[in-house]
Amino acid sequence: MVHGDVYAEVKMAGYEAGSPILVDSRLEAWSGEACMLTGPSGSGKTVFLLSITGILKHLLNGVVEGEVRLKGLNPLHRDEYARLPGFLGFVMQDPERQIIYPTPLDEAIAVLEARGYSYEEAERKAIQVLDALGLRGKAGEHVENLSGGERKRLAITLSIIHDPDIIILDEPSASLDPAGIGFIRRLVSREKSRGRVILLTEHKGGYFADLVDKAYAVRKRRVVELAGEEIADYEKMPECRETLGSSGGVLLETRGLSAGYREPLVENADIHIRRGEVVALVGPNGSGKSTILKTLAGFLKPLGGEVINAARGLFYAPQNPDTVFIHGSVRRELEDASRRTRVAFEELASMYPWYERVKGLHPLRLSHGQRRWLSILVAYAYGRDLMLLDEPTTGLDHALYSGLVKLVNELRGRGRSILLSTHDPRLVADVADRVYVVEDGRVREKDKCKAVESMYRATGVPL
Repeated sequence: MVHGDVYAEVKMAGYEAGSPILVDSRLEAWSGEACMLTGPSGSGKTVFLLSITGILKHLLNGVVEGEVRLKGLNPLHRDEYARLPGFLGFVMQDPERQIIYPTPLDEAIAVLEARGYSYEEAERKAIQVLDALGLRGKAGEHVENLSGGERKRLAITLSIIHDPDIIILDEPSASLDPAGIGFIRRLVSREKSRGRVILLTEHKGGYFADLVDKAYAVRKRRVVELAGEEIADYEKMPECRETLGSSGGVLLETRGLSAGYREPLVENADIHIRRGEVVALVGPNGSGKSTILKTLAGFLKPLGGEVINAARGLFYAPQNPDTVFIHGSVRRELEDASRRTRVAFEELASMYPWYERVKGLHPLRLSHGQRRWLSILVAYAYGRDLMLLDEPTTGLDHALYSGLVKLVNELRGRGRSILLSTHDPRLVADVADRVYVVEDGRVREKDKCKAVESMYRATGVPL
């Protein structure tokens, strides 16, 4: 029987033999095809990708049973698994788990040397690659100081620098600005035309629905093809309504703020947030949104100007949720947050949809969306006056996104303030009272609905 260039029939996959995450799952793709896999947060999309590439079995000591062929090789056999990197490009959902070296230049040179380039050739090509990504000015910057979107673009580019026949993208839109979505769309279209096989998982399927040839979904632990079904499109340009705003007193204010690491990334910024107000920071990857939030939270010292903070309870939920967790299980994270903030443990546990199933797991064993939601609950407990949320919708499926919108609107009604950084035009339309655009080192206030429209158009998704 002739199979596609990518063929997977997974009978069972999981981290432990007695606890399967996926069963009876099948996917097939041919050269020049793009396939998209959707499903709720924590349903097993990433586990499927790790299974069919052999990573779950050989690197994570998991269990995979079934038949897999990638360009004729069986990655479930160790000898054939070792040959995969030559024609496979795998971009993980979390670039933090993929980038090893301290600077973008170091990372690019190492990847190119591993592909057979001499050091001199690798350094020359690495500078060209970083220049094309707009990162040449940050070539020597520590990767921790890059934005999530900048790290994502770096990981994507370096993962496919060897022109692989199969490209796997796990939640490629996460952390990318609208222009970055356009970058991914162009990449998918270009690589399809070159005969590559593209597999991608997404919560924001509407961004790529017009580009994919087949759609699959995880349903009741099975990967099934959506034959004849339309991909749910929750990313259509949202209806935008102006809000009444808040008449509360100013809770936090900056005057002439300059923020950055060694040199200012943002200068002379005047921002204010009133009690009971939701304010959004938008702008390109690397423009300084996260830097502003870190400065307001006290993790970075202002390089100029001042921050006037009247909030008694302020909490910053960073773009990488993993940095929030300090305990070895979900239960202990919520118990500790409850003990320290006096928010009832039962309330926090009831707000976590997977609590009974994952309460004993280390947070780092969770999916990105599950970790993101856990970090939001920790922020909810601690940030009784002001929550600073950095890219809060990354990794969230539509149900969790709707839950976030409901939570934010409820908290605003109780007088809590929220300052969020986001690339998601839906969130701006649904919850923001006001919008600041961070771009070219400056911060300016912009009409909310005009900001939403310009963000959506920048994705390149047909209206």
